[in-house]
Amino acid sequence: MRFELEVDIDRPPEVVFAVLTDIGRLPEWQASAVSAEAEGPVREGTRIRETRRLLGREYRVVHEVTAFDPPHRFDVQSVEGPLPLTVRHTLEPSGGGTHLEVVGEAKPKGMLRLAAGGIAKTAEGEFRRDFERLKELLESR
Repeated sequence: MRFELEVDIDRPPEVVFAVLTDIGRLPEWQASAVSAEAEGPVREGTRIRETRRLLGREYRVVHEVTAFDPPHRFDVQSVEGPLPLTVRHTLEPSGGGTHLEVVGEAKPKGMLRLAAGGIAKTAEGEFRRDFERLKELLESR
């Protein structure tokens, strides 16, 4: 499963990057996030522990930051959880705001692989709504 999106946000890259990497704020704009915390300052190698609600169940997920280049790049890869996932965020200045590109790739395993088609469609919709919420959150300030 691969998801790609681009969104223009009327805030400078530094502001977008700061909110994007403020791990405790993930539940504000990501629908499946119940809680999230970083194990120390966010930088390459930092582990992020999350509780997510997916398909009516709560799951614990651990991601590792694989790229951290403020305010241009922020990537994470799951190291524990039900769905191997990589998410790449690229931020570029655009006028007075930010052009954000996000690519998510997941590799369902086990029982999730059997339902991959339906999960992919649901997950892609949620993925897009999450980044629209991020845009609204940032532009409402």
